[in-house]
Amino acid sequence: MWARIYAIFIARNREFYRDSAGLVWNLIMPVMMILSFAFIFDGPHQPVPERHLADGLALSYADWALPGVLAMNVMFSSLWGVGWVVVRYRKNGVLRRLQATPLRPIEFLIAQVLSRVIVVLGASALVYAGANLLLDPPMRGSYLALIMLYCAGALCMISLGLTVAARLKTEELADGLLNLLSWPMLLLSGVWFSMDGTSAAAQAASRIIPLTYLVEGARAIMIDGAGLIDVLPHIGLLLGIGFVLMALAARLFRWE
Repeated sequence: MWARIYAIFIARNREFYRDSAGLVWNLIMPVMMILSFAFIFDGPHQPVPERHLADGLALSYADWALPGVLAMNVMFSSLWGVGWVVVRYRKNGVLRRLQATPLRPIEFLIAQVLSRVIVVLGASALVYAGANLLLDPPMRGSYLALIMLYCAGALCMISLGLTVAARLKTEELADGLLNLLSWPMLLLSGVWFSMDGTSAAAQAASRIIPLTYLVEGARAIMIDGAGLIDVLPHIGLLLGIGFVLMALAARLFRWE
């Protein structure tokens, strides 16, 4: 079993690293966004939530936005990195050829998850290092907590991407469904603005979105100085959603 998983894992990693354009885009886009925020909101009046200002924290909007932008990068890289790719495999006949081998669907899915988690975490680390070098954002909490939180978030988002791609046959449909899922999450999770001043309905909707817990946990660690114990509820919830979606993806998955 593990030998088959390892073979698919290595093949998927090689495919990603050979795609130099995609690799560069995954690294450059988030850093460009953070630099843009720093340029646009470089002034005395910053749209930073009052609870942080009340705590006496000197924050720019770029500092406040960085945890959310990293979470956004995890979401996009996870959803499209597996959802779109698996559908392309099915359309191009790759999955049909794999069906003729002893490889089982759950083994294929596990290999996709492991490969993408490593890629997502590696890209996030490089993006964070670049932002840290250029902007020197606050990091008041535990790096271990941050790594575990992003691991849980990546697993959750990858499992969601695999669930979407379990039976789809065209990249166009996959792209549409992934956009349909991702943009509401971006708007309602607090990536760009605090949800504190939004309507009750919007705040209620934000509580059922996985990205909300990834963004909240990351801000709690980086800005508020939270440790691992403080964000364990966020990690547990993301892992729980991820495992449920993974089981659903395995049940729905079809080679053709």
